[in-house]
Amino acid sequence: MQNWYYMFTVTRFLLGLAEAGFYPGLVLFFTYWFPDRHRARVVGGLTLALPLASCTPVRPCVAGGAGEGMCSGQTSL
Repeated sequence: MQNWYYMFTVTRFLLGLAEAGFYPGLVLFFTYWFPDRHRARVVGGLTLALPLASCTPVRPCVAGGAGEGMCSGQTSL
């Protein structure tokens, strides 16, 4: 059990490290792509879309893939 917790913590840290630059990178990309008069609306839409995407009722098993076992009630690999 201890080894699983260590691997989970390290993996989550590496995933967080990889995701840390995603939002600032998108904002920087938008500065190159959109003119000044549209940029605030685009960045606002991105900021609004982040919490809305996490509140959607779509379960991972709808699309299939990795979350399918969780939706069918399987808890072990």
